[in-house]
Amino acid sequence: MTSRADRPRDVVIVGGGTAGAVLAARLSEDPARRVLLIEAGPEARSPLYRIPLGIGRLRAARGGLWRDTSAPEPGLDGRQLDLVTGRVVGGSAAINGMVYLRPPAADFDRWVARGATGWDANALAPIFARMEDTAQGTLAPRLARADHDLDQAFLRACDAAGLR
Repeated sequence: MTSRADRPRDVVIVGGGTAGAVLAARLSEDPARRVLLIEAGPEARSPLYRIPLGIGRLRAARGGLWRDTSAPEPGLDGRQLDLVTGRVVGGSAAINGMVYLRPPAADFDRWVARGATGWDANALAPIFARMEDTAQGTLAPRLARADHDLDQAFLRACDAAGLR
């Protein structure tokens, strides 16, 4: 007789980042369903994952992050950007950069143009609104304060360059 632990899995999710972890949690709500979540990285045990802006110290360490480089960026004179994402259970949501960005509507509209019916910005707006509802406590986005002289100088430079 095989034990419950030896039974084959009904669902295998590769990637324990934000989406994979949420999907695994939701699917495993059914006690009859066996879900296996596979993540390349470790659990985010270091306190640096929970400390705001601990990402700076994590970048200097060797584990827990995927490191990549962007293609040359035309708007940056061809320079490339370091791309650092979470290689831990929870993915990039586990590295506390204290940043939340709702993707621009044009990103979703490009998905639809490539065949992802139902993923347009208008269809997703109510989902973002529910996530961002501070009464539910899920996310509480707000504009960053820009009250330091350096912040103000940066914003003036952005305005001068025609950036919102």
